[in-house]
Amino acid sequence: MPTISPSQSSPQGELGDPHAIELESDRFIAAVTRLIEQRKIFPKEAIDRDEEGKVMIGISLDREGHLLESKIEEPCKFQLLNDAALRTVNSVKFPEVPEIVPTPVHLHVPLVYRIERN
Repeated sequence: MPTISPSQSSPQGELGDPHAIELESDRFIAAVTRLIEQRKIFPKEAIDRDEEGKVMIGISLDREGHLLESKIEEPCKFQLLNDAALRTVNSVKFPEVPEIVPTPVHLHVPLVYRIERN
């Protein structure tokens, strides 16, 4: 499950309601996760080699949804999948961060690569 790390700067801190912030954060995480999954690159070469794994990616977004940073936080043992995970995240056009959510937003997103078997 993707998570948001606490932001260093919280200009909305005085707006208060932590439940509202949590709800908007959860909605934002769900939207970002869907976008990443829709764009997920699974290289044919990795499929042909029967390579599967999970890559944990860290991303930081500004208020406008611009990608400030993307990095592999926990690689899998297959470099092809690590590279594909970074390419995936770097190819996504992220939405604006809701005003109530402090920025920059730091997300930890797992990309799971599994070959569908019949």
